[in-house]
Amino acid sequence: MLRHVASLETMSLNSDIGGFDDPARPKTPMTPASELGFELKDIEQENERLSQYVKAVVVDLNTLIPHNDLHFTANEIVFNEIFTSLSLPVFKQDEQPTPTDAQTLAQDIETTLLNRNIQLPWGSESDTPGTSTILSICKRREQIITNLIDEGVTSLVYTPMVSFLKELQSHGVKLGVTSSCEHARYMLEESRLAYLFQTIIDPEVMLEYMHRLKPSPDCMLKACSDLGLGTAETIAIEATSEGIQAAREGNFGLVIGVTHASKTFENDSALRDLGAADFVTDDISAVTMQTILEWYVKGVQKDSWKLAFNTFSPSLESTRETLTTVGNGYFSSRGCFEMYSKTRNEDNTSLVHYPGHYINGVYSRTSTNINGETVENSDLVNCPDWSMVRVAIGDEPFVSPLDNEILNYSHQLNLQSAVMERSLTFIDSKGRISRIESSRLVSMDLMHIAAINFTFTAVNYNDRITIRSGVNAGVKNELVQRYKGLQDHHIHLEAAGQPEPCGPFYVVTKVKTPETVICTSVRNIVRMTKGDASALVRSSGALLKEKIVFEDFTATVSQGGSMILDKIVSVYTTRDAHDSKDGNALAVTKYSFRKQSVTYTDTREDSTLSISDMDVNKGDYHHKGACADLVNMSLKLIEDLYSYHRVLDPHRQAWQDIWDSADLQIEGDRACQRISRIHTYNLFVTASQHLRNIDAGILARGLHGESYRGHVFWDELYTFSFYLSTNSDVCKGHLDYRYKRLQAARDAAKEADLNGAMYPWQSADTGAEATQSLHFNPLDNKWYKDESFRQNHVNIAVFYDAWLYYERARDPEMHPKIVELMVSIAVFWVSKCVKGQDDRYHIYTVMGPDEFHDSAVVNGERVKGVPDNAYTNLMVVWLLLKTIDMLQDPSVSQAAITASGVTSDDIEKMFDITKRMFLPILPSGVIEQFSGFAGLPDIRMSEYNLRTRYVSRMDLVLQAEGKNVGDYRLLKQADTLMLWYLLKTTTVHDLVVSLGYSLPDGFDAKKLLKVNNDFYVPITNDGSMLSYLVHAHIAGELGETKNQWGWFTEASRSDIYNKGGTTGEGIHCSVMAGSLSFIERWFVGLTEESSTEWSIKPNLPSHWTAIAIRRKICGHVYSIKVTDTEIRLLLEDDPAEGIPPSTFKIRDTRVQPGPWIPVVIQYNSLCKIKEFYDLMHKTWHHRKVMCNNYFMGSILCDRKQLQVLKWVHKTLSSLPKTSSGKAKLWLSGGTKVECELNYEIKELEKDICFMERGEKALVEGISREIASFDTWVETGVNFLKGISFKNWITDRDGTTNNYCGRYNSSVQSVYNSIWITRFALCCDRGVFITSAPLANPGIVNVSVNFEHAFVYSGSKGREYIDNNGDRQSFAITEEETQKMSRLNARLSELCKQPDYVKFTMIGSGLQLKFAQTTVARQDISGTIRRKDSEAFLEKIRGICEEISPHGFEVQDTNLDVEIMPLHTKSTADEESRGFDKGDGLTWLNEQLNLELETGPNLITGDTSGDVPMVREGMKACPEGTHVVFVTQDKKLMNEVSDLCPRSLFLPSPDVLCHVLSEAAKIYAAERYPTKANKLFPL
Repeated sequence: MLRHVASLETMSLNSDIGGFDDPARPKTPMTPASELGFELKDIEQENERLSQYVKAVVVDLNTLIPHNDLHFTANEIVFNEIFTSLSLPVFKQDEQPTPTDAQTLAQDIETTLLNRNIQLPWGSESDTPGTSTILSICKRREQIITNLIDEGVTSLVYTPMVSFLKELQSHGVKLGVTSSCEHARYMLEESRLAYLFQTIIDPEVMLEYMHRLKPSPDCMLKACSDLGLGTAETIAIEATSEGIQAAREGNFGLVIGVTHASKTFENDSALRDLGAADFVTDDISAVTMQTILEWYVKGVQKDSWKLAFNTFSPSLESTRETLTTVGNGYFSSRGCFEMYSKTRNEDNTSLVHYPGHYINGVYSRTSTNINGETVENSDLVNCPDWSMVRVAIGDEPFVSPLDNEILNYSHQLNLQSAVMERSLTFIDSKGRISRIESSRLVSMDLMHIAAINFTFTAVNYNDRITIRSGVNAGVKNELVQRYKGLQDHHIHLEAAGQPEPCGPFYVVTKVKTPETVICTSVRNIVRMTKGDASALVRSSGALLKEKIVFEDFTATVSQGGSMILDKIVSVYTTRDAHDSKDGNALAVTKYSFRKQSVTYTDTREDSTLSISDMDVNKGDYHHKGACADLVNMSLKLIEDLYSYHRVLDPHRQAWQDIWDSADLQIEGDRACQRISRIHTYNLFVTASQHLRNIDAGILARGLHGESYRGHVFWDELYTFSFYLSTNSDVCKGHLDYRYKRLQAARDAAKEADLNGAMYPWQSADTGAEATQSLHFNPLDNKWYKDESFRQNHVNIAVFYDAWLYYERARDPEMHPKIVELMVSIAVFWVSKCVKGQDDRYHIYTVMGPDEFHDSAVVNGERVKGVPDNAYTNLMVVWLLLKTIDMLQDPSVSQAAITASGVTSDDIEKMFDITKRMFLPILPSGVIEQFSGFAGLPDIRMSEYNLRTRYVSRMDLVLQAEGKNVGDYRLLKQADTLMLWYLLKTTTVHDLVVSLGYSLPDGFDAKKLLKVNNDFYVPITNDGSMLSYLVHAHIAGELGETKNQWGWFTEASRSDIYNKGGTTGEGIHCSVMAGSLSFIERWFVGLTEESSTEWSIKPNLPSHWTAIAIRRKICGHVYSIKVTDTEIRLLLEDDPAEGIPPSTFKIRDTRVQPGPWIPVVIQYNSLCKIKEFYDLMHKTWHHRKVMCNNYFMGSILCDRKQLQVLKWVHKTLSSLPKTSSGKAKLWLSGGTKVECELNYEIKELEKDICFMERGEKALVEGISREIASFDTWVETGVNFLKGISFKNWITDRDGTTNNYCGRYNSSVQSVYNSIWITRFALCCDRGVFITSAPLANPGIVNVSVNFEHAFVYSGSKGREYIDNNGDRQSFAITEEETQKMSRLNARLSELCKQPDYVKFTMIGSGLQLKFAQTTVARQDISGTIRRKDSEAFLEKIRGICEEISPHGFEVQDTNLDVEIMPLHTKSTADEESRGFDKGDGLTWLNEQLNLELETGPNLITGDTSGDVPMVREGMKACPEGTHVVFVTQDKKLMNEVSDLCPRSLFLPSPDVLCHVLSEAAKIYAAERYPTKANKLFPL
């Protein structure tokens, strides 16, 4: 029975872990079902659905048997025995030993004793309890715990948990338990609970599998593995904060925290926030089956839209403020508390709260004197703080809620609606309880608008409340401590006013250089409410104090009543020329600016405030007239906005439009789902469609803080692809930003005596170089020269993104600008390339992406920059090739090319550079990061790992030691490997080769990548999280799935978990966008093949069940959903807009989706080659039954068997095919095999025709496919007519059976079996002699002939199955046996390697025969590349030579490699050679008494390998041997005819088999009338 949710008050959903035992604290009720949009009555109707979502529960033993007290008691007894004997104070709780991964219990006991100045010897394992050694104390403690368990473990059992688990078990849920207690299993057994669990993970198991303790999820994942289930369908129940974190790390579908067993939650605020439990309760009975179902149906999805922090932690507040920033791409507001105070953290360096407000594009250029040098900086300005709210109770000073006792706290971001929310309840020194609730947004609908809803409630008192809402114009740039000492005062208060009493007020501030005026206007509406009653509160009027312009609202509030502030804000600057909606100049009705003298005495602060002298028409600055217009614009926008909800609703809709285009919907991974939405949200806070209407770019650290001074870097290289596929307006705005600074880039190039356009490493407002000339090292508090401006590779990034837009956006309006920009950059690189004495082009004095190397020692002298950075050099070649293609495209704007300044000499030099660029490449295939890099010494990182926690910034560490990190072979981040991140693996390889560089033998594109990856990854410091994205991408290219997931996880979580320690200063847009693009590129598998074709190659992580995306591709919007079995594609817009839809290649099937109806492709219903072989084996079983039925006189097949064959035919026919018709199947490791399935499909079609329409219809169908079929059959029948054959000796493949690309799937068809069996039954013996193995797998596993119709022999006749069904084989020497055994072992190992496993899945595969081995190196479809096939052949020959030089005969048929030991023939004059089918026939003649010499005998074959059978047949019976070969090869025909004059040659196996069948019909009628009914049943 399901329990009803009757006591949900005892449990909270996604709330604090702890606080339930204090009745004075208000409890947060669990979210009711109605709020989740799910009625309980609906749940009660769907009890059976629980097992659909929940398959297992993994519970911590402490939640079932709380045993912390048991361990304390044991420790207390054992230590007091010692302490009492020494007259020492008794054992205390804080002395409790706490074993960790690094310390055993014995070590902890020793530490406890040493803390009491008791030193005992360690002892030995033989010590008994009572001996004065550490190990004896451990044994005594073990005795005590065992006694305590025996005496009272049953009383410790938490019976509600037992009932809860049993109820889940009744729903089919599996149970597992984990524990770090070594007595876990014993406690469960003694309490008679062990039977409940299918797996118990205790320290013994963890030690066996080398698992880590919690907070690592290892033990919990092991439990899931034992249960055979994934974490998404498993509930985790934990009792400690470490356990909660482990469950979160493990990605469990539901995490329940039970507080009855542990109180540690309240002391670990960090884990109660981002890693909080979903449910927290001190009574598990409150968690019902309905509750769980409710969570899985609605709660999981709702939870994925929240980023919640449920405790206040000063040290973490900066990071949280960054992550909860609200913004719209134009301006933003950090998630700072509106009632912040200026308190600092314990380190006294950083502020707890930082109210940062930023406007994209508003910079300040200032100068600071550092050590006598003038340092110029351009900073993104921290603009006036419009979020400020203060509250006073009675006549007291303004309250600081966070300085009081906090009863309840919540700070969260609703990602879906883009609203930051905070609520807290606090109690002051007078016992007054107050509650604050606030919501804040920056409108995505109205670009210049923000809004706050702020509620203050007097919970248990009556008093006068004053709310102050203002704008603080006295803010500075103080967020980044490294910039301390630089100029931080950027804005100046110029004017303020309130045109109408109690109406909106405005604040005008100015940035001096470049001159920018900012107007911030505010409308405050305050209501007092209690119950349903509501009344407006009148304003004091706008007032000024200490650069803060504000209004006060005062009213008396009774107990339970509230004051609610709606604060509507508009922000405008003189940089804003157009309205965000339609781009037209904003028309406004001007306010009349009357002087409003206001004098106000503030009784709390005893000061007089006035704004009478701050009229907008005053002020000594340039923009007097413009300022009045600015104020008018700002005030006009909020004229009709009288409430927070007037702003909220359209804002929500605007964000919904964003989510519709950009959301990733992931099933099976809660963590990745939430993280992907956090990333997407923050990226659109940074840059949105509004970027089209402002002159600004995509900021590297977002609109979230002041790190990197708000500059634009090369990071766009990582962000651009995401924006291009979700909102191309962002890309268009960013490229406009770059284009408007093209002249500045040209000026920079000219100043450097170069041509073209040279964009700066760091860009701000003007396009001039904004890179700092000095940087501060916090490790030694010194300033150093900064050379990072030499990173000219930023121009590669600008070009690359422009090229992406040029190729994909299909935007003719932007094409001329983009062409001019790209060609101008190309001209810069042409002028930067210098031809050396080696007749190759070089690039000097640059830095690559690795910032550790800003100089190099060349010829004994240190030079600035590095010579020939490989990433730069090769990307320049790629860039110039793209430019040449563009210049040769007649559709490209000639005016744009002319404007770029490119000359004919430039173009000529471009061609030369693309052929003669220098690349530092070593003989090993490693591409040096720059010339001389490989010769640098390594640094011993193991020493520094012990000495400093700043190992990710070894440049600073070594600099503080007076060393240069550039003198070592150590990278800050991926540099050379960036080539493979941006370009296809084959493209990098081809570029290297095109430059004339030779690679080591066998170096294909993948090998080149692997060698370089193996070289660089170990020496990369990963000081930049961007490296993780590069490593993850390359791991994918190399098929290293586990490594790929690890790198991706590190990258995607880096900002959220503040792994770099700087999230509080701003997000890393590049890592966030790169993570999202990675999911699209690798897990969805969406990649560009050409300008009109994309491919989808899904590679879902093992625990993901589905992912859905909506992306804009080449002018159209597509929705794509990938599961583990299918892909759904839908074109979501009108294809009739002039741009045809793209083609998508899915497993090489090409589809072009249309609108309205999705294309659904079952890409994985049969995709693995093993599944394919299993399917063909099923047809073998059914076909064999049919053949036996036929000759036993039964019905050939029933409808069920026919339907099986039809279903298999349909499955194979629907497999995705390549353009050449090959099906693509996959090996387990992800290697693809292209298979020609003509045999399998055609033979099924013939069988279906044979069984449904009869033999006549089948023959007619075959005759239409084979020219002169009837003539060939007539010739064949006449050739055999009148001969009664004693033996029929035949080959199989290509002779009686049509050729198949893979031996294992060459299952004989029914019609074929019937035709040849008819003839075999007319002979004394039918004998197959094949080169294939006999069985497992072999000829008997693919043949379906009537029992006893044939003798099957394999390995060229060296093994056969006798009449008793026993296997017999030809004797070979012990030496040959050993040689073949070693060979087979080596070849088996070789074929397991990723590069060679594909050969086992084509043609003959790997066949370990008797005294012979066959390996396929190609199939008849040409599946394997010729180069790979020949390399494999040489590898096999090499192995044979290693094992036994000249000891094997290796025969190559171009399809198969046949290997056999050489043996000596009995006749001395015969040369040493291998065993052939002639030898096999001779041996079989002896073993089976075939009496070949009696004759007549028929021998059939099709290749030169069958000729020895003819030779031996002619020796045995020269006059009675007849031969039919299926061949049109003249040389082979002549060879056979020379041996046997009675030879016939037919064109195909079907002709031969039908000839045999027709001949058997004649035999049956004339000579064996008694067999006629069996051979040709009606």
